[in-house]
Amino acid sequence: GTVRWARRDDGWRIDSPALDMRLGGSEVGGELGLTLHDGQVPDLDLRLDLRSQDAAALKPYMPKTWGVNTRAWLTRALKEARVTSGELTIHAPMTPRDADNHTTIPWQLRLNVTGAALEFARDWPVAENLTAQLDFHDGGLDIAASDGTVSGARIERLRADIANFFEADLKLDGRIAGDAADFYRLFRDSPLRTRLAGLLARTEASGPASAELSLRVPLHIPQPPVEASGTVD
Repeated sequence: GTVRWARRDDGWRIDSPALDMRLGGSEVGGELGLTLHDGQVPDLDLRLDLRSQDAAALKPYMPKTWGVNTRAWLTRALKEARVTSGELTIHAPMTPRDADNHTTIPWQLRLNVTGAALEFARDWPVAENLTAQLDFHDGGLDIAASDGTVSGARIERLRADIANFFEADLKLDGRIAGDAADFYRLFRDSPLRTRLAGLLARTEASGPASAELSLRVPLHIPQPPVEASGTVD
């Protein structure tokens, strides 16, 4: 794209108003601006729009400062997805890193995805065919999803968040609905099969049902335990 620069009252301004590139198989476009002040850190203005047939191809671009365990979880969790639209925005001074070597530049990446498959925890069934919005912000992540399935049950609502990638704890809350037989399948496909072994061995179920499910996973440690709770109606 074109690069322009000009001297202004507050310093030099460098602009590239029509970026067009490919990154990790994604189509990327947008605009970049940089203001160079006299005696101050530069101001960065960046807006990138992106689309991708394979969101998994973006995994190598995760910041290494997020930590080994967190990046390992993100690499494993996202099995597949198509990014229908996405936007990366940064409007901030290019400040130095903090005492823990974490970047202090505020940023936000929003990805709208379809056909997503997410494995939130080891040994738990994969949530499939999700329509979701992923909001990466500074050092955290919020996920709002719907229209998917897990072990055949329909996902009516799913919210997940990691407040801080540097000491990451995953919190997930969701509501699923379907036939009670789907819930038995979910129990058998997850670590709940041990806790509910007697129920699963001696009973069968059918008919409309719904459930609330919560998971808590401390991702900042290797092989994290999963705390699960829920109710079935």
